[in-house]
Amino acid sequence: MEDCKKCHGTRYIPCDACKGGLMEVPCPECDGDGWFTEPGVDKTSSCTNCHGEGDLDPENCSVCHGEKVINCPDCDGTGEVPVKE
Repeated sequence: MEDCKKCHGTRYIPCDACKGGLMEVPCPECDGDGWFTEPGVDKTSSCTNCHGEGDLDPENCSVCHGEKVINCPDCDGTGEVPVKE
């Protein structure tokens, strides 16, 4: 086995959604719009999850749950890959 080239053996890579905690993320409740259109009513309402902002702080990231990293997809979070002969 050798260290994974993508994560360099650390098992983790920066979260793609919040860019490792550097960027706000679109609110999953309103898809980043900040508001809802109520069905059957010609009225819009502010999203209660993001308070009408449309984005959430990185600690509320729905992908990494505020951890800023995710398991490396190349090594499945093991940090190692088999050596190809």
